[in-house]
Amino acid sequence: GSIKCYFIAQDARVYLKQTQKKYDVIVSDAYSHRAAVPYYLLTREHFNNIRKALNDNGLVVFNVIVRPLMNDTYSKRLDNTINQVFPNCMKIPVVFYDRNVNILYVCKLSKQEDDTTIYTDNLNRATLDYFKNVRSN
Repeated sequence: GSIKCYFIAQDARVYLKQTQKKYDVIVSDAYSHRAAVPYYLLTREHFNNIRKALNDNGLVVFNVIVRPLMNDTYSKRLDNTINQVFPNCMKIPVVFYDRNVNILYVCKLSKQEDDTTIYTDNLNRATLDYFKNVRSN
């Protein structure tokens, strides 16, 4: 099938709050100057509006500038905020330095987001889960 791409020239927060449309992919790449995303596009409320505008199994990509080790207040708190709304994210530094760099967060909605199971020494299912996953792919 064909892929339809849309560019919407409107304030992202206002648009996403008002739209009833659902999207397969949303890319958030907004800067107020060389290194800063506007503060109102970094909130849980805005990220929830993005989430609501995604189809089931939708994908969102955030381009942010933070420290890859999350070892400063801004980087860690932004990471916390994104992960609270989108718990399934890959974090891809464009380059890896212990300074501010572009990092792409690629987050996918998933039915498994509610699964908070962890592996422990007692009754560890890691191997069974791995092979179940390999067989289903």
